[in-house]
Formats: sequence, C-alpha cells, structure tokens
Amino acid sequence: MTFANQGLATTELPVIASDIVVSEERFTTSDGLVIVMSRYEPVGVETTSILWCLPCGGCSRHYFDFTVKGSAPESFSFARYFARRGISVVTADHIGAGDSTHLPDQPEITTANFCADHMHEAVQAFRLHPDVASKKLIGVGHSFGSGMVLTEQYRHQDFDAVVLLGWSSIQLAMMYKDGTIKAINDPSDRARMSVTNLGYDVPAELFEANISIATTRVLPAGDDVGEPGWCVPASKSVRVPVYLGFGEFDTLLDPYAEADLYADAPKVVTAILPGSYHFHNLAEGRELMWSGIASFVRETSGNR
Repeated sequence: MTFANQGLATTELPVIASDIVVSEERFTTSDGLVIVMSRYEPVGVETTSILWCLPCGGCSRHYFDFTVKGSAPESFSFARYFARRGISVVTADHIGAGDSTHLPDQPEITTANFCADHMHEAVQAFRLHPDVASKKLIGVGHSFGSGMVLTEQYRHQDFDAVVLLGWSSIQLAMMYKDGTIKAINDPSDRARMSVTNLGYDVPAELFEANISIATTRVLPAGDDVGEPGWCVPASKSVRVPVYLGFGEFDTLLDPYAEADLYADAPKVVTAILPGSYHFHNLAEGRELMWSGIASFVRETSGNR
C-alpha cells in the first residue's frame, strides 16, 4: 500500500471541454423500482473514466450540482467541474430519496444491503452501454453515500477505485453547541445540522443552497452504515485505490485512523480541506480538493 496525505492540488486543473451535455437517465430494477440519474458528458473529449456519485443522507443527487444564487454558473458544481476537465460523471438518487422510487409503505425494506444491491443493478446495466464498457468506473460517495459505496463494493466489487468524502467507518461525529466535534452518540446538545454542514455565520445563499437539495433520509440504511464499526469490514476488504477526503471540521474524530483501515488497497490518498465543514462542495477552496480528486482519477485510469 502506498500512503499519502497530500490529496489537495496546489493549483486548479485547466478546463479542456468547452461544453458539456447533461441528460437524465432512469433505470428500472428487477423488482420494478426506479433509480434516477443525471449524466454529465464533456463535448469533444474522449473520456477514460466515469465518476458514479452517491449523495449524503437527506440530500438528492444535486449535492453534486449545486446552484448558488449570485455566484458564477457551475462554480459550486462538482459534476460540471469534472466534466469540464474531461471526466464523465453520473449522479444517482438512492432508492427512497430524490427522484428515485420511494417506499413509504415499506420503510423497513430499504436497508443498506437492499439499496446497495439495487444500485449494483443500475451500475451493471450502465456498464453495458457501448461507450462505457472500456472505461474505469470510480465510486464516489459523500457521507452516507460513502457508506453505500463501501457496501456496494463489499458485496459486488463494482468500482475500479473509490473516493470517500466526509465519512468515517469507525465512528461518525457531529458538531455540538460548545463548538467541539464529538461522537454522534454523545449525550450533550448537538448544534444545528446546518452548522455541521456549513459552519457558523453562513451566508444566506449557501444556507438556501443547502436547503434546496433536501430529500427524505433513507432508513434503515442510514442507521445501518452509521452504526459505529458497521462499515469496517467493507473498508478492510477494499482492494482498489482509495481517496479519502475530509473537511477540517468534519463528521469524524480521526481521519488518519480511517486511512489505516485500507491496508490492502494499493494506494490510499488522504486530503483534509482547510476551513471546510462537512459540505466540501460549498466550502472555500473546494476546487483544490476537486482537482486533487481529478489527479487521483487520472492516475487510476492510467492518464497523467
């Protein structure tokens, strides 16, 4: 295993695609459930890798494509940033969230394994596209989405590399009213979720962007992967390159202890974005993490 702790770029990678095409795709699973995805493709660029992105709990796939009032178009969009740099992106809503099928009459069904198995069906079908089959597929998750990427990789080995953002397989943590980050089961008072996500004194337009992507939280899947240690076997089973990305004030206690779980991965890169809280895609300096991920993806795909 190669370990590095410098997963942030020092400068942004240049734009190589002058335009991108965004389309919506819908996949119907073997039991009739629908997974809705958005696909971002650079125009005039031959891509070698695709990011398959799963969002955090209580958020739709648009976590990866924020629009912030008063800001330049695309400036907060993870998906469009990568597409502009020649990396294809798919963002998908979990079963039970966003535009995908909701199961309000059967909430006990949507366990982590159930959701991962259905997303696996969508990945398998996607890989059959003639323009996809030869490309590297990188699983990207944020928070709960990272737990689901790990669960899917553990059960199906769907991805050629994984990018796990804002995640702890050991013990999730939250911001508390005293300004400290503590284990999620600490009995003292938690701060508002918006503080955990964005920090204090948040500009109104960022708070509105945070609210704009809200959807139902998928349970019991969220409780499954959030249970301390539940994802540790999945993390230890990973045999592909790993990028671990965190904010300086994120929902975990020790980012470097997380890296130790991936002892059998051929490469582990850890990045900590200074000043960032849990929602890295709304943080100042986010482009340096995005460019660091892009460099990791290019290396994984054999492109420098």
